[in-house]
Amino acid sequence: MLSTARLSRSSLALLGLILIVGVTSCTESVAPPQPFTGESIDNLDEIRRFYPMAEGSIWRYNASGDVILEYEIVEMGEKNGGPTANLEVLVEGSIYKEYMRWSGENLLSSVSGDFTSESKELDGPFYEGARWRKTDQSSGDYVFYIDSEILDLHYSVSVPAGEFESVLVREVRYTFNPVSGESSDTTYVYFVQDYGIVKWDIAGLLYELTDYLPGDGENGDE
Repeated sequence: MLSTARLSRSSLALLGLILIVGVTSCTESVAPPQPFTGESIDNLDEIRRFYPMAEGSIWRYNASGDVILEYEIVEMGEKNGGPTANLEVLVEGSIYKEYMRWSGENLLSSVSGDFTSESKELDGPFYEGARWRKTDQSSGDYVFYIDSEILDLHYSVSVPAGEFESVLVREVRYTFNPVSGESSDTTYVYFVQDYGIVKWDIAGLLYELTDYLPGDGENGDE
């Protein structure tokens, strides 16, 4: 999905996080969440609609500086009984590989086809205030935290591809804790059932869905 690594500030702000590697420039951050009605989403079929997987599906996003970001599912597979998607990501003429899979109620992403190192994009069941954390201690000098929280299930958002209701808003906070101090960045990811990700807000840089072309293949089932 989108990463916090930067190709250029706009294109790399998008490739390394995925669903966290994803705009039109904007100085505003995410608007305050709309009131939550109190329910949770715990049905597996309803959960998986927030990131549909079908071979041939294509997502296109605009970006600052007219950068166009395109994701395409080129192959579907299966791991541990759940569907996996092999994606090609086209940005500024370069192609990158990303991999997504559903494991039960969890949406996982990886830049490795064997899923040896994964990030959790969504953690079901979904409800306001649901939180999860990934910790990276690969360096002895610092600890890197990725903290996620579901802020809203009923947000409304308008992007070039259309106007959407009942949008799931995920907040992602990246905290770098080096010996010299601490710095952090915040990303907001907007998920819509039957569309997947329709918007990223990476520290004010916006990536917005312009086109979604669903593939002909069937979504995987567990």
